[in-house]
Amino acid sequence: MSTDKLFLETTIQIERIFGRKKEEIVKFLSDKEALSSNYVLMEFKRTMLKDCISLYSFLKEEKDLEGTLMRLSELRVYEHRTAVRISKILSRLSDSNTLEYEKVLTKLEDLIESELLEEFFYRVNLIDETKCGLANEEVHKNETYSLNLSCKREEKKCEIEAFVLKNEESFRKLLNELQTNEEFEGVCNVIKEIFKDCKKARGRKNCWKLGDCIISLEAPKGYKIFTTDHHYKQICNSLEKEILLLQDLKHATTHHF
Repeated sequence: MSTDKLFLETTIQIERIFGRKKEEIVKFLSDKEALSSNYVLMEFKRTMLKDCISLYSFLKEEKDLEGTLMRLSELRVYEHRTAVRISKILSRLSDSNTLEYEKVLTKLEDLIESELLEEFFYRVNLIDETKCGLANEEVHKNETYSLNLSCKREEKKCEIEAFVLKNEESFRKLLNELQTNEEFEGVCNVIKEIFKDCKKARGRKNCWKLGDCIISLEAPKGYKIFTTDHHYKQICNSLEKEILLLQDLKHATTHHF
């Protein structure tokens, strides 16, 4: 299996920056042609960058690490995924497995203001099939940091309708293949909606639910979609696109890891 050309989706971008095996992933990618997209950048901003900003707010409000860790523990109850991501960020900011408030705050500022996006773009080219306006939103700082990632159907900030029309046949293929799997029920319902009215593809409620499908459609021919998310298997099979799961790579090519 040739892996010279890889399309990096959101979870692998997160893992290569914050994961426990980030050094090995970076080494594996060092001789590969890596591609990603502005849509992936948007997903990365609304997860990791937004979570960095949330963590910064917790630290400033609590004024110590003990209170911040308590907030994080409470967050796990109702926003588990966000709490897990923030834990990854804290792990990245730790110094020899210890946390010091001022050092964490300084490192987090560097991460938010420059380092995070520098690492996202490192040795990666981007394509822009959806013209997602949120991908271009920048962080602003006053008392704390802010990032406007609101996405409303009535406010057109992208070309997702044109993307849907361009890929209508592929969306129909996805609907046909995915509707037999209960895990994709929500995705299939959205696809049915956008066939009736393309404008329904706009806005976070529907567009973000179609994220994995959009990213899979964006990946050019000849590129394997590199991911940690097993849901891409059925999507890529439906589209006759190749996939490389990080989990499979570890088992199949242990000399890389």
